[in-house]
Amino acid sequence: MDIEISLIANHTIEYKLLKWLFVTISRLCDFDFWVTLGCVFFSLGDYRLIVHLVIVGMIGWGISTFLKLYTARDRPYQADSRIRLESIPIDEYSFPSCHVLLSTTFSIIISSYHSELSLMMIIFTFLVSISRLVLGLHYFSDVLAGAIIGLILGTVSI
Repeated sequence: MDIEISLIANHTIEYKLLKWLFVTISRLCDFDFWVTLGCVFFSLGDYRLIVHLVIVGMIGWGISTFLKLYTARDRPYQADSRIRLESIPIDEYSFPSCHVLLSTTFSIIISSYHSELSLMMIIFTFLVSISRLVLGLHYFSDVLAGAIIGLILGTVSI
């Protein structure tokens, strides 16, 4: 079932504008979006939130890295030649999606400090999740696992 969902999602981006949108969203989540938000929070004097994000982000990255190395799951484009790679992966393995894990975690944390940003964070996390499928970088189960781990990590940390 994972491969079928990956194929459907991957073949939805026949339009260059959609491909650009999902590549941009995915790449923002690499680092830029979080650094920009961190700068905004720093300028607002919200140092406690920044420390919270850094500590929990490092824990989330560590969990993701451990699971990736432990499971050593190939990415969808490696497992099925019908799936096109639309963006260069930042690491080797697929499970779980660290982008989704951190987006979910950070969305929960940021929303707990600034409820006015909740909708923006939910939309961003949703788009990141979709982008990872569409770009051929993750299976649905990778995205789901990242979201569940991120939900638990973010919730426990607040």
